[in-house]
Amino acid sequence: MLTICQAQQAIEFFNKKTQYPAADAVIAVAFSAKMNQLSHLMRIALLDALFVTNLAKSKPPRGRLRKSLVEISESIRTSLQGIEYRLQSLGSQNLMTLNLQYEQIQSTIRSVIETVVACCNNRSFSFAAKYLHFVRPALFAPWDSIVPKVVKCIFPELTLSFRGTANNYIRLLVAHQRIWSGFTEEKQTALLKYDFETQPEKWRRHNTPVRVMDKILWTIGKSKGESG
Repeated sequence: MLTICQAQQAIEFFNKKTQYPAADAVIAVAFSAKMNQLSHLMRIALLDALFVTNLAKSKPPRGRLRKSLVEISESIRTSLQGIEYRLQSLGSQNLMTLNLQYEQIQSTIRSVIETVVACCNNRSFSFAAKYLHFVRPALFAPWDSIVPKVVKCIFPELTLSFRGTANNYIRLLVAHQRIWSGFTEEKQTALLKYDFETQPEKWRRHNTPVRVMDKILWTIGKSKGESG
């Protein structure tokens, strides 16, 4: 399990790369703006560019016509009402308080992320998870090819593969919970504070435990030479 020292080192490394917290802050501003068709398109374009998810370039599955970013954006935007309705069943809970052993909770998470995945012409699971993370930063974790490899080393019993699927995503969320709960409340508070204080002053923002955990795991993976 990770120590507080390892976690702090990973956070500091991430935050010293100025472009990372700057990108976080820019996306946070975009996602906090009042949403209309244009602002939502801007969110999609920002995420696609900053995380290189190639929404408008990748070949669609099964010979379907490639959608433009405008079409993808509108498809997701029109799905948001249904997504929010399903998330209401979780109440005000965040990832660290959810009981992921309940099938109903797992079903809700699966349904929501699969809805966003279906809107993307390349069915980009990475994009869908990152989009949902910035919509609900305390509930959804990002997904890429780096973090699952780190999680698999820490928790081999989770049988987490690197393929973007709803079931693998649930396993990733379980790992986030296990690692975070391994820290005392005092250390959890200290990590959140440390994350804020080590960000470049111009770009400082308070992050959720989910975002801080992602920074830690992603940085550890990068330091081990994993590619994403």
